[in-house]
Amino acid sequence: MIARRQPGLTFDEYSREVFAGLGLEWTGEYSRDQRLDEGLGLDSLKVFELLVLTEELGGLTHPPDSVSVIQTLGDAFDYYQSIDGAG
Repeated sequence: MIARRQPGLTFDEYSREVFAGLGLEWTGEYSRDQRLDEGLGLDSLKVFELLVLTEELGGLTHPPDSVSVIQTLGDAFDYYQSIDGAG
């Protein structure tokens, strides 16, 4: 897993980091609309791991009480951007 903060990533940079952290192959053929479950085949555990990686990349040190519904790679990136540097 990624254990360091990486602020200001672009969508492609974010996606590469998350794929690497999840042990998935990066082909570069992903879009913001790519569904995590049907499109990428992530089960609920992998989606949870994606959220943890996203929080680590954004530098979040205290997890929020709740997280918006994240269904696509773009939703996950938007979450990253919302917490980027929020600590």
